[in-house]
Amino acid sequence: MIYLVLILSFIFILVYKVYFITPFTQYKDSFYSENLIDFPIFLLISVKNESKRLANVLSSTNSGEFRESGSKIIVVDDYSEEVEFKLMQDICSDYKNVEFIKSRNSPGKKHALRYAIKEFPSDYYAFTDADCIIGEKWFRAIKYSFKSGDFVMGYAPFEKKKTLLNSLQRYECMWIASQYMGFTLRKMPYMAVGRNMGATAELLSKTIPQMQGDHLMSGDDDMLVQALEKDTKISLMIHPDSFAKSESEGTYFRYLKQKTRQISTSVHYKLKHKILLGGISTSLITFYLISILLLFLHPIIGITSLLSMGILNLLIFWVPTQKFKEKDIKWKVMFLEPIYVINLVILAIYSILPKKKMWK
Repeated sequence: MIYLVLILSFIFILVYKVYFITPFTQYKDSFYSENLIDFPIFLLISVKNESKRLANVLSSTNSGEFRESGSKIIVVDDYSEEVEFKLMQDICSDYKNVEFIKSRNSPGKKHALRYAIKEFPSDYYAFTDADCIIGEKWFRAIKYSFKSGDFVMGYAPFEKKKTLLNSLQRYECMWIASQYMGFTLRKMPYMAVGRNMGATAELLSKTIPQMQGDHLMSGDDDMLVQALEKDTKISLMIHPDSFAKSESEGTYFRYLKQKTRQISTSVHYKLKHKILLGGISTSLITFYLISILLLFLHPIIGITSLLSMGILNLLIFWVPTQKFKEKDIKWKVMFLEPIYVINLVILAIYSILPKKKMWK
């Protein structure tokens, strides 16, 4: 029976990865060849006590191409401390195309962003966070993406560091992005990353009223995707110059807190998404637990099963690691996935512990 469960888990993982990641590996994003008409895009950034990092993201988005199009950066404050508010106000005043406002909605990132949309009407909106650095050609990339879609999904990787925790977070980021982009190409979108995405005003006006999870502390990006109509045109933005990079969490405890906030959204996903995502997580945990157990009971079988999965991961993730510029971890996926799976178990246990709710 244990061997049957092991084989079935391996088959499910194989079929899942091939079905959802293969379309993404064949996707091409070549916006440099296009001469596009300029149109303004309003980039929204919700901030809460972010004076130390705000200047970096504003500098990265302050390209000549962005300014000349009439685009604006809207920084909306979400009830920061008074000292922080004044510091950020001073930072924003150094940029001609940056507007700094204070949210009058309820506290919370999603409410702050909605307030900014109401106060600054535009046909096109983009979103990022204060801790991100936008790619050099980000504006051209998202402008090109809006040409073929009303909703734009981008990639938001972590800066590279020489630590195991950083490698784990970058692997997880790549794995999740490969999934949500693959699901989207299979006409089953389920999430996006608020650090790098865009939407037309028309889409937002139709979708925001349909969103669930207003009580959640995070997950407005996921809930927005969950509320999209079936025929929504979605563009993927995967060129390296369109990435929005940020710093990974420096400690494992802070990483767990971050992941706990993120997974709280998944209970509001559609049933088909819950089944598929729950199925892959359960299959991965089952496969690796049995394989590790077999290392002690039947070493040859245990080594064979782990080696087989390792080879599968090398083949599956070879292209994504190159598309996402994570080439240094393409050989590490053989041991990063088992670590990731062990972390899933730890995360499941940690997530049920009582915690103080807060938005950072």
